[in-house]
Amino acid sequence: MKSHPQLVLVIKKDWDINLDDNLSLEELHHRLAGYINQLMVNDFSRLLNLLYRIDVNEEKLKTSLKEFYDKDAADVIATLVIERQLQKILLREQYKAKGSGTPGEERF
Repeated sequence: MKSHPQLVLVIKKDWDINLDDNLSLEELHHRLAGYINQLMVNDFSRLLNLLYRIDVNEEKLKTSLKEFYDKDAADVIATLVIERQLQKILLREQYKAKGSGTPGEERF
């Protein structure tokens, strides 16, 4: 399975977790879910703060946890975190591509 080093770097930075830069998406999901499980047990307020900071949609989180009630909550949350981080990476890349079009363009 293909590695996603940019995604891994973003998650390492935002979550302060030690990860190998060349993890597959599946392995990243597994490791992140394990870390989320630890936070659920030991530091739930930190987990909520991290989810808020990276802007995981609260309504989507509630809906997903209800919809996938038979799955491990940490797996569901890890999926949402990865989806959100990938969205942010894609948006940044699109913004960079649009911003590099005109030489001398004023940027704010």
